[in-house]
Amino acid sequence: MMSSKFKESMRNIKSNRPLISVQDIVTFIEKGEKYLKLDVLTEQEEIEILHGIVLSPDYQRKYRSSIREESSIIESLLIGIPIPEVFLVISGENDAQIRHVMDGQHRLNAIFRYINNKFPLKNLEIIGENPAYDNKKFSELDKKDKIKILGSHLSILEFESFEDPEVEIELFKRYNRNTKPLEIQEIEMATYFSETSKFISNFINSLIEDSEDNLFHFDNLREMKLLKLYNITKGRNDKQKNHQEICIIFSVLEKGLQENIRDGITASKVFLERKSKLFKRNEDENLIEMREIFDDFNELIIKISNEVEFPFSMSMVSDKKERQSKF
Repeated sequence: MMSSKFKESMRNIKSNRPLISVQDIVTFIEKGEKYLKLDVLTEQEEIEILHGIVLSPDYQRKYRSSIREESSIIESLLIGIPIPEVFLVISGENDAQIRHVMDGQHRLNAIFRYINNKFPLKNLEIIGENPAYDNKKFSELDKKDKIKILGSHLSILEFESFEDPEVEIELFKRYNRNTKPLEIQEIEMATYFSETSKFISNFINSLIEDSEDNLFHFDNLREMKLLKLYNITKGRNDKQKNHQEICIIFSVLEKGLQENIRDGITASKVFLERKSKLFKRNEDENLIEMREIFDDFNELIIKISNEVEFPFSMSMVSDKKERQSKF
């Protein structure tokens, strides 16, 4: 049952509806991509990523869309059909006012990918097999068509940062009710966003990217070992699980075992919520110190792995040889 305080918060949601050109949307997404790769922001970097849009954070479902579906969105821009409204949320009170996507990720992703020549137009239902468009990437279009796309405007519903994170969770549920629902961890990673949560995502993603790009070599054995020890894989659900597990580790390293927290799901949520509150108030998350502690912890785990293959598994406390979870 909703409390009176929660109902009041729902009634006091603040938002605005700007029209933003596709050209500016692409610029904001590029800023968001840059932001996700940065660690501690300098003053100049905060200015450079101002109003960035975080398009593909790990809490969002894995982007799956056919070229035909993506082409349909671009066709709408070319012939002037309005694109459904996109919902953005300002992530806290940070000066850079970074925004994440609550609803509309696939629309923005298709536009961003097309502008960056990631796919050619296919199966245009209204324009048809016009040689000016069929099988053409953005760079191959006539100038007038490039200007038509970049000059098109999208309707944006932009929410100010929510004081009560439960309000954002409720909105996520409502806006995703008619699509594949977000997992609990996905919603929490979105709602309780922070620099600490972003660091954990970057830690996971960097290990995956290095392994995929074959960047592991004799000087990089540490990363290769960590990928194995944390049992990190690139699957959407696996990455959510990895993020949750590392949140639990961070929670214990920072606050110890807390008597009122009896399970990992709660530990992760409480940790993410605590860091998010600091982020939204633009206060210190203690991330610099926590990164140093986490580095030391990883060195310890690597040393333990010389004796126990999977230190996060039950093999730490049991000699039984039957199949056990690695983490």
